[in-house]
Amino acid sequence: MKHSISKADSFPLREKDYPADIQPFLENNKEHIYELVTLVKHLEEYNLLSIVNESITKYSNRLNGINSKDMDQLIFGIKKGIEEGSANIDTGKDINAFQLMKYLKDPDINRAINFLVHFLRGMGRTLE
Repeated sequence: MKHSISKADSFPLREKDYPADIQPFLENNKEHIYELVTLVKHLEEYNLLSIVNESITKYSNRLNGINSKDMDQLIFGIKKGIEEGSANIDTGKDINAFQLMKYLKDPDINRAINFLVHFLRGMGRTLE
């Protein structure tokens, strides 16, 4: 079931409520706005938008302490990972244990796995 944005979901902003500098802001952030819209479309396509909205609402106070530079880097990494994964998903090749060990020697993969392990450790500590 796709979540569509209804009038009840929209922000109660009227044009007079927009900041005076909205146009320069939009012009200076075109790429980020495009990426955000693309992300929202993908989330909606996979029926994840409502889950993400609920999670953000529930945990927004906890997210305030996250460094925006770290978050930007993480989002950029997720985007690149999705792009590369999507480009290689239809190869039809299975990965065996030896190939997996070879991949672990790749510095990019090793760095991502190291991040993921520590991310999961930190997340797991909050679930106790």
